[in-house]
Amino acid sequence: MLQWLKNTIVNVFALRRPKPIDLLLSILLAAIVGTGASFLLNFLVDRFPSKPPVGLKNLSEMIASGNGLVLVSFILAVCVIAPIIEEVIFRGILWRLIEKLISTNVAWIATSFMFAAAHGDILHIIAVFPLGILFGYLRKKTNNIWAPMIAHAANNLLASLTLIF
Repeated sequence: MLQWLKNTIVNVFALRRPKPIDLLLSILLAAIVGTGASFLLNFLVDRFPSKPPVGLKNLSEMIASGNGLVLVSFILAVCVIAPIIEEVIFRGILWRLIEKLISTNVAWIATSFMFAAAHGDILHIIAVFPLGILFGYLRKKTNNIWAPMIAHAANNLLASLTLIF
């Protein structure tokens, strides 16, 4: 019974052991795609100043006025907790459901759209979509969510550091 439960959790959440090279590739690709996404977001904000991402403005203000505890809490929430929860939902549960009902490629595209849409405002959605594609690629390539989870965390850490410094 315990083995069945373990296998079910591993399969549903795609918690298979990743290869170290996959994790390294995840970090490298996240840095490249994340930098491109940041440039895209900045470009869009400059072109459409009437539609700035409210969440980013609020985060910048919170960080600027915050103390060490605020910064640690922010980093923990954005770079650890959010990537775990979002990847379990998008590249774990939803991916598995769509993959079983339709196909892996549809799961890849659908979860990328859903991931982007979950980020709220239109400019953020457009900029985050390439990251969703990357995270889906890593999920498909490695058949686990550790690689996209690490890539997601690395991207969020780089983005957070640009807000802090």
